[in-house]
Amino acid sequence: MQESNNATMGPGIAPRPVQASDAVTMFGFAIALAQALSQPLAAIAADTEAMCRLGEADLSVHRDRVCQSARRLRAASRQVNAVVLQALGVLNKTNEWARIDLNLLIRDVAMRIAASALGGRLQFVLDLAPSLPGISANLSQVERLLWEVIRNAAEASGGKRAGQFRIAIATGVEREFLIVSIEDDGPGCDDPELAFAMFQTTKPGHAGIGLSVARAFATANGGQLSAERGAGGGMRVLLQLPHGDRPAS
Repeated sequence: MQESNNATMGPGIAPRPVQASDAVTMFGFAIALAQALSQPLAAIAADTEAMCRLGEADLSVHRDRVCQSARRLRAASRQVNAVVLQALGVLNKTNEWARIDLNLLIRDVAMRIAASALGGRLQFVLDLAPSLPGISANLSQVERLLWEVIRNAAEASGGKRAGQFRIAIATGVEREFLIVSIEDDGPGCDDPELAFAMFQTTKPGHAGIGLSVARAFATANGGQLSAERGAGGGMRVLLQLPHGDRPAS
């Protein structure tokens, strides 16, 4: 693993396996699913309200029954939407908040992936800013977020020979946010945003939820996760997390 001169390797951390079916991943799946459901349910409420107005204005036959049904649908959709928002609030207020050294956590995750079956093809290049401010965040969520993003980059290395696939990870600060850039030299994709769509994958045997879980965790910790084409044609994922006492709720 290669690092630039402005960052030094911390003490070796023994790789530990992270199972795709563990509780943290399922927790993230629940967050991602809740976020995905909230917007369409709100749209259902708006559409049924419009249907009710149409029925009151234009229908002369069974108008009362149509409006009554529409009101029930509207009430039900609002109730489900409220439950989803309540669940998101509970998930965002888990008691695993901790002060995190993001550089150290990145090294840890990169070392574990380098020690995995994928690691033989990989060359990690770390450019970690010195004296990076700490963040207060959910440790399990941020760790899983980094794992999913870096592992996704590593899985784009198919067909590369040992040590020929480069993953560059850099950290820095922009105003109130810590910035993490993770760039690979894989094939990339025409629309990087599609990588975050749930159940969308081109990899056999994969569920297609990893990056949607990662984005959900970024949001839950007051940050953002986005993707763009890298300079070399691969994918570049950008993570923003607020530094300070606690992420935004």
